[in-house]
Amino acid sequence: MAVIIAKRHFNPDEIRFFDVSFVNAVFKVNRNLHIKYENSDIEYISIIDPLCDKRGCLAKVDNKNTPLVWDYGHLSLEGSKYIVENIIKDKVHSYL
Repeated sequence: MAVIIAKRHFNPDEIRFFDVSFVNAVFKVNRNLHIKYENSDIEYISIIDPLCDKRGCLAKVDNKNTPLVWDYGHLSLEGSKYIVENIIKDKVHSYL
């Protein structure tokens, strides 16, 4: 298993990743959440919109081969920092 993770997340040529079942499922949930909160007092902050497109999802947070995630459900420490700094921070600050 460690070899698969290493090949997947530490390949310097992999800038984006695309897994059909993962991307389709995530896009569907993201779309449903956008629709659900469209006309409500709750602002849905999608991390999928800025990270993913038709080519796949961002795999690395920098040019040093630092992975965004360790697996399908867990961000790396650097990935967490990237999401807060580049996606969430401005949204939260707009409410302060």
